[in-house]
Amino acid sequence: MWVPTPPVCITAFVAAGIANSSPMKTGFTALEMGSTFYFVPFLFLFTPLVNGSPIEMIATAILAAFAFYMMVAFLENYLFGKTNLAVRVLCGLNSLCLFFASFTTTSLQTSIIMSVIGIVVLIALILAQKKRYRTCCT
Repeated sequence: MWVPTPPVCITAFVAAGIANSSPMKTGFTALEMGSTFYFVPFLFLFTPLVNGSPIEMIATAILAAFAFYMMVAFLENYLFGKTNLAVRVLCGLNSLCLFFASFTTTSLQTSIIMSVIGIVVLIALILAQKKRYRTCCT
């Protein structure tokens, strides 16, 4: 966990030296981009990703991938183009919803409801952003 965090982020400092940029600014950018990796240990610990049935493993992996996608869209403020505040907040909330759905500490019914809500919101956000940038930028 120490690799992407300033002031120890050696790889970011080397990249900053190559790019002739500020080492601390590059380190904090690397921290922001790599922040999704901090959730991986929790996925291994609290989900059936390692010791569940094959169907549970696949479903958890798909939900986690969607959750990471929404988290990155929230952190980077970009989903097929720059997002406005409402879309950014929805991306963040949807990421939490999808992560919550994959945890084994919730009941099956709650997990299914959260998964369906998360996937529907994910599809709606993607379609809205694609439509927004297809009509304004062509």
